[in-house]
Amino acid sequence: MSRALGIVAILGLVAAGCHRTPAYITPADRASLHATQDTLAARMQRGDFDGVAARYGAQAKMMAPNQPMIVGRTAIEASLRADPRFTTFALTVDTVFGMGDLAVLRGHYRLSFTLPGSSQAVADSGKYLQVQWRQPDGGWLTQDEIYNSDIPAPMPPAPAPKRSK
Repeated sequence: MSRALGIVAILGLVAAGCHRTPAYITPADRASLHATQDTLAARMQRGDFDGVAARYGAQAKMMAPNQPMIVGRTAIEASLRADPRFTTFALTVDTVFGMGDLAVLRGHYRLSFTLPGSSQAVADSGKYLQVQWRQPDGGWLTQDEIYNSDIPAPMPPAPAPKRSK
């Protein structure tokens, strides 16, 4: 009897230690995340920075190239407003994966803009990675984002030759 009770106790502890693994994100989640990226690209191109910033969590972190991390929805919006206005902006989602309330998107972008005081268009293309969290209403907000260009940075000018005396 005591042996049977011991086995039942062990099985009970094992069962208590088991937990349910969250389910992978669904095809509907994937479709929603793709649509969010399409909406984000359209808003960026038309300069709707309020709408773009609304797709980020209140304490989101944006890791843009060549600058410190930008923390918070308000700071992200201010940073976007300071950038030149895009003439084209397109995001392509290459991969979406996740479990439960967490999704990761990997993709690439193409954009162009004209610097103030210039008539020459600047084009860029690169890749990005976003971490998104499901919200209580079922929507998704970006919590972490990093992106960088595929175009090599320009080389600094060569130093001037030394003059001999």
